[in-house]
Amino acid sequence: MIFQKKNNQTLNSLKFFIAGVAVISVFFLGVIKDVVFSEGLIQDESPPVGTMEFKIDVNGVERRFILFVPESYTGDEELPLLINYHGFGAEVNNFMERVDFRPEAEEKGFIVAYPKGSLLETRPHWNAGGWTDGSTADDIGFTKALIEFVDNMYHVDLKRVYAAGHSNGGYFTYMLACQMSDSIAAIASMAGPMMIEWFDTCAPTRPVPVMHFHADTDPATSYNGDPYSKSVQEVLDFWVENNQCEDELKNEDVPPSSMTDSGTSVEYYYYDGCKNDANVEHYKHIGGGHEWLGTPDANNKMNKDLDTNLTILNFFNRYDIDGLR
Repeated sequence: MIFQKKNNQTLNSLKFFIAGVAVISVFFLGVIKDVVFSEGLIQDESPPVGTMEFKIDVNGVERRFILFVPESYTGDEELPLLINYHGFGAEVNNFMERVDFRPEAEEKGFIVAYPKGSLLETRPHWNAGGWTDGSTADDIGFTKALIEFVDNMYHVDLKRVYAAGHSNGGYFTYMLACQMSDSIAAIASMAGPMMIEWFDTCAPTRPVPVMHFHADTDPATSYNGDPYSKSVQEVLDFWVENNQCEDELKNEDVPPSSMTDSGTSVEYYYYDGCKNDANVEHYKHIGGGHEWLGTPDANNKMNKDLDTNLTILNFFNRYDIDGLR
């Protein structure tokens, strides 16, 4: 094992097994620690918990992600993994602070990764087609490497790996459902439908539970589609067919909250009776914008009718790669 240390910080807590060779920058309380792990190490201490940032090599390209591991993690149990992808141009640290799954993940025992998109010109992005055309980023490869790395470092329940994302990150979660349905148990997309250019070639190998959030007045990704994107209804129809849902569309009320000050509301629709109980669910934000539901909009107003992060984790908690748990 080779350690590279900064600020004379000791790294004893990081003496655990990593398969292969990885170079990692771990951020604890603002102190960066660079570590190089060599193949064949024997685990002799538990890996660290809390919020950390790592860098890994993906086919010769440095990629970074923030990782949260619950304080309750002991190293003995397998935990589910949620990967949450930021939107186009977003900074990963700001996205994590705004869309913070950590309190709910601590309570429910999830590991959460916030990957950092590579730069397209000067803006972080995910290579999901559309306006990212021309990108050479291997974000599918990055996702696979991230899952493998976290599983080697911790104990991930590989039947319970989930993807969520906002805008460009939401488009990318659908790409993962199309191309990595053997690894991604369920997805949740916020304001990111499916790109026209790969819609017809999407070929999941199994029913994939889908939860889609979208505002009917979203100014950035139109609810009714645009030159790059399929409409929300077309996306829902695709997954209803893929998941072989037999029941008709249903809806339930989302009670308004006294904490909502945006003048908007939320409607809930779902399709059930699907193969492996892989439901297709949709929260429609009436009068909303492009924001993550439950966070401030362009006027610093919020809709708090729904605890969005908890709703997503509860949805994911129902499923593993084989369907309903």
